Formats: sequence, C-alpha cells, structure tokens
Amino acid sequence: MKLKLFCIPYAGSSAFVFNRWKPLLNQSIELIPIELAGRGSRFKQPNYNCLTEAVLDVYKILKSRIDHKPYVILGHSMGAQILFELYYTIVDKNEITLPHHLFFSGTKPPHLQDDEWANLTDDEFINKLKEYGGTQEQIFLNKDLFNLVFPIIRRDIANLVEYKYCPKPYPVKCNVTVMGGLTDKNVPIDKLKEWEKLCSGNFNLLTYNSGHFFIFDRNQEVIRCIEEILLKKQQ
Repeated sequence: MKLKLFCIPYAGSSAFVFNRWKPLLNQSIELIPIELAGRGSRFKQPNYNCLTEAVLDVYKILKSRIDHKPYVILGHSMGAQILFELYYTIVDKNEITLPHHLFFSGTKPPHLQDDEWANLTDDEFINKLKEYGGTQEQIFLNKDLFNLVFPIIRRDIANLVEYKYCPKPYPVKCNVTVMGGLTDKNVPIDKLKEWEKLCSGNFNLLTYNSGHFFIFDRNQEVIRCIEEILLKKQQ
C-alpha cells in the first residue's frame, strides 16, 4: 500500500511546483500536490478571502483523496501555516484519520509570525519577493505575466498578514519534522526550533545549506530525508 504524501504550496504558487519531485520519490510514496483555488488547474476559481477559507478548502480536498489509507502532509511557507490550522480542523471535525506525519517547511511557527509584509507599497512588496527568491525573473520582466501572477501573490500574503494565531487547547500530537534553509535570513533556525513548543509527538529539525526555497534548490537531499523518515516509519 502506497503512503500518500500531500503537499501544500507556498504563496502565489500552484501544485505544479511539486511535480519535479515525482521522478525522484520512492515508488512506495504517492505524491499528491494540492491545487489551491485561483491558480493552476483552478485558475478560474476566486482566490481565498482569508486563511480559514484556504484551510477548509484543503480539508475538503484531503478528505476526498485519502481513501482511508495512510497519509502525511507537507506544507512549505504559506503552505505550512495552512497545514498547522488544517491539523486542528482534522481533529475537530473527527471525520478522517489523523496524518501519520507532518512536515512544516520554511516558516516560523504561527505564534512568532510578524508583520514584515504589512503595509508595503507595491515596490516594497516586489523587493521583498526578490529577497525571498523563488519567483522566476521572467515574471518580473513580462508585464502581462506579472499582472496575472502579482494579485495572486499579494492576496495570499494579505491572508497571512491578517491571520491571527489563537493558542490551541492541546499541542500537535502527530510526529513532526520542521525543515529550513541555513541561509534563509527571513526564517532563522532559532525561530524554527520554536515549533517544538507547539508539538507533543516526536520532533525533528532538519536544515539544508540553502535559502528559503531549499525544498527545490536541494530537492534530492530533501527527498532523501523525507523518504528516510517515512519509509522507516512503515517498517
């Protein structure tokens, strides 16, 4: 039986970004990138007005795809923030089994989120995007493409800025792996360690010699680590 690996993408991106992982993953793991509304194959659907809408939408997708089989979830950057609230939605609704493992990637824990993106002009916002990396240069150079993609990214970031963390009555009980880039100045390692305060299961912190988008810059190394954790767990 294949273990399903659901992946939630970062702000402004689509499920397509995880396709490069498919030929690299062990065949016993089924990669299922989640397409968020307003992009990719769901481009004609309106984007979310808040993070809660994204969480509930992802929950519906997850519920329709797990087929009562073992699964794990990975979220990168904005995807990790969605994943945190998604876990509590899964618990509260009590309609599906809990995931076997959670991967929070490339983001500070929700109780340490700051207002670094708040009240930025378009120029300031674009400069910050470039600082994070990951956005293809051709998007900034092609006016038509930029006008298509920029509102999606801006809305996603607005949802993150408007999201307010509420302390939970209990910690995350699943086993958790937190991943980060050693040269990611916006998500320093000492902040990544703070995730452990929100978790009660086995906790693991993995770091890679790269920046915010280490999951793609170091994709083979990241995938090997994921496989080691998941396949060892199945044995």
